[in-house]
Amino acid sequence: MARRAHTSPPHCSRHLAALRQAALIHSRRHRNTPLHTTTPLGIALLNGRQPRLPA
Repeated sequence: MARRAHTSPPHCSRHLAALRQAALIHSRRHRNTPLHTTTPLGIALLNGRQPRLPA
């Protein structure tokens, strides 16, 4: 991912941590590979919609 973003792995890791903390992505590991998926909140923001917040 860092290579595709033209940045260093530590820099990419800090960005991913911030996205996880903001609940915009969810990360899990499959064997040695980290898998990152966009959360419903992240998708809503990417699509320019107002996200639904829990009551």
